[in-house]
Amino acid sequence: MTAITLAAAAKDFPALFEQVISSHEPVVIKKGRKKLRLVVEEEERDDTTYLMSNPETARRLNLAIAQLNSGKGIDVTSEFKK
Repeated sequence: MTAITLAAAAKDFPALFEQVISSHEPVVIKKGRKKLRLVVEEEERDDTTYLMSNPETARRLNLAIAQLNSGKGIDVTSEFKK
């Protein structure tokens, strides 16, 4: 995630906007102690698609799925039935 000042963001906001849209990487815009996070949000995108769009998150989810499929998972459903 990139963090920039408000002054830097204001210099070329359209380019910053396009950068966030194309990379799907959030940018934090700071002014003093205040922060604003600029992120991509697509209306038709479901949670799975969103999670899998991040390569590291996708890798972790795929690893977890593989572990479950090989019988190495841990059943935690009983914890939610209490």
